[in-house]
Amino acid sequence: MLPLIEAHRSQIAALCRDYGVRGLDVFGSAARETDFDPNRSDVDLLVIPVVPTDDWYARRVGVAAAREINEIPAGRPLEQESKVRPAGITYDPERPAPNLSEYFDLTDQLSALLGRPVDLVMSGAVRNPFVRADIDRWKQPIYAA
Repeated sequence: MLPLIEAHRSQIAALCRDYGVRGLDVFGSAARETDFDPNRSDVDLLVIPVVPTDDWYARRVGVAAAREINEIPAGRPLEQESKVRPAGITYDPERPAPNLSEYFDLTDQLSALLGRPVDLVMSGAVRNPFVRADIDRWKQPIYAA
């Protein structure tokens, strides 16, 4: 992992908490470091948002979206998800689910903090199995709630 990311880890964690992020991993050249070009490379980050998967959330965005965002396999009841939520995470039903504006705000803040462009990729958005395998091969955790 880049020393640049390590140096800002506590500020990154604070941003993740502020924006309701469950997990943040670095991948790509910033994780490998061997092909990272300090003059041209961006930082690729994989984000897993904290979102409720209970009935409240399912009613807001629909069951299919709740399953997709939280990577819950079809056929597994949403209520079972509460048994595998990461420890220490609470859901505030008054807080709306993350929206597109917050996604871009988080991207901008991470970019400003790191002093270079950031590509923020939602974990559930990676559909290509070859791309996913490459991400999984190199990803390194930065933050976990």
